[in-house]
Amino acid sequence: MKMSASLLIILLCSAISLSCKKEQSTAPVDFSPAQYAGVWTGTTDQSLPVYFRITQTGLVDSLTVRIRLYIGLSTCTGTFIKDSVTTVQGGAFVARVMLPGSNVSTRVRTTLSSSTGGSGTYDGYSGSFSIICGSSFTIGTGSIMGKTTWQASKTGQ
Repeated sequence: MKMSASLLIILLCSAISLSCKKEQSTAPVDFSPAQYAGVWTGTTDQSLPVYFRITQTGLVDSLTVRIRLYIGLSTCTGTFIKDSVTTVQGGAFVARVMLPGSNVSTRVRTTLSSSTGGSGTYDGYSGSFSIICGSSFTIGTGSIMGKTTWQASKTGQ
């Protein structure tokens, strides 16, 4: 019995497709920013607080981080505040923060590893600066803060 070439091709293709099983994930991946919605608090490796709030739509509508600056032989601790629109995308976000009363800014980089836990870093700052810290006004140039890490967890809605 002779098989036609097209029938042989159809049979081969069917056999190949049946022998290949498609792997299916048992857990769906949820990239919805709503899972991260709530109030997050944490601590930097300098033992200073980190705070941010994420809305149901993924907007980071509030972010503050206390940062210690090293100015010459003195230190100054200030609260840096988010100054740009920031949203969660793919379980992460990057936000620019500034120290009020200064020209010093940095970027807070965040990875939300779950719907209740996250970590990140903020970049250092090196360059010219003018800072009001307490009752002192300082102008200078140099590296006044280094890159720092932090951990946070969701503490409420």
